[in-house]
Amino acid sequence: MKRVLMLVLLALPVMAMAQKPTKSTRSLNSQEVSTTSIPKLYGEIMMSEQQGRPVVRIIFDSASGKLIQDKQMRIDMEALKSYRFGSVLEAVNTLSAMGWTIGESYVWETRTGNELHIAFSKPSPKMMTPDLTKKDAGKDAGKGDAKGGRK
Repeated sequence: MKRVLMLVLLALPVMAMAQKPTKSTRSLNSQEVSTTSIPKLYGEIMMSEQQGRPVVRIIFDSASGKLIQDKQMRIDMEALKSYRFGSVLEAVNTLSAMGWTIGESYVWETRTGNELHIAFSKPSPKMMTPDLTKKDAGKDAGKGDAKGGRK
């Protein structure tokens, strides 16, 4: 009887530790959802060569200026678009210092050579939802005549 009692007393702390709640995957998933629900603004670093010299540009789409409500972020975007970077590394370091996150990259083959494209993003809680019901949305997409040529 003493042996059974000793065995139960020794097993009790182990069983108590097994009953402690741990972080479940459900709580981690809810945390991920809450952080990804903040909209992000995306842009692109494009590097090409002109006459043997690298040309690095920052590109934002035309709708991004209309979606951003934060005036300082708009000013920063305009400054990034107009600044001429000497290298991709300089552009990446500048974006990182301004709080942007560097993402995926790819190479696009063109007639004049290869272009390097690097996506970057930044959370922007003050972003408007675009109005997709406007008649003029995508008006530039169908330019050209019925034969596929330019007008």
